[in-house]
Amino acid sequence: MKGFGLTVLIGQILTLAVTSSCSKPNPLEVASQMEVFKKKELPENCKAQVYFFLQPDCPLSQNYTKPLAELASDTRFENFCFTGFFSGKLYSRDEFEYFILHYDTPYRVSLDPDLKMASALGATVVPEVFVVNPSGETVYSGAIDDWAVREGGKGRAAKQYYLEDVLVALREGKLPSIRKTEAVGCVLE
Repeated sequence: MKGFGLTVLIGQILTLAVTSSCSKPNPLEVASQMEVFKKKELPENCKAQVYFFLQPDCPLSQNYTKPLAELASDTRFENFCFTGFFSGKLYSRDEFEYFILHYDTPYRVSLDPDLKMASALGATVVPEVFVVNPSGETVYSGAIDDWAVREGGKGRAAKQYYLEDVLVALREGKLPSIRKTEAVGCVLE
């Protein structure tokens, strides 16, 4: 009987360990704990959070600042909350400051030195975007558009505007038709 009780106890401990390790943290909670590097007031009731990852020395990250700035400034999307994240410890605050001053960033920028936000969302490259609804569910993840066809190479012009299409669908109260694409870019470190 003692062996059976010990077996049940071990089983309960293993179940608890597996359950707690499988549950991903809510990205909304993780984002609220990040240090805000560049402040920008966010709408009070966001239709969704638009999270994306940037690195100061990544060419695609630099190139995508303009489309991200245009979407963040577009009045059609004024009820969406845009936040960029500088993740990892490879860069200095001066490099972040230079990036913000040199590139158009009309959105909030937060620091994610321990990759907690990147981990919560599953981000692996920059730029990579995640649209998270008010319940903390990721309704879209991946590329901003199809302009960058592979790391180090660019297509001639974007033909599909994934992020914009997602925001339009959500604004209209619909789920996006495309929920995931493959983002290409610099490795998130």
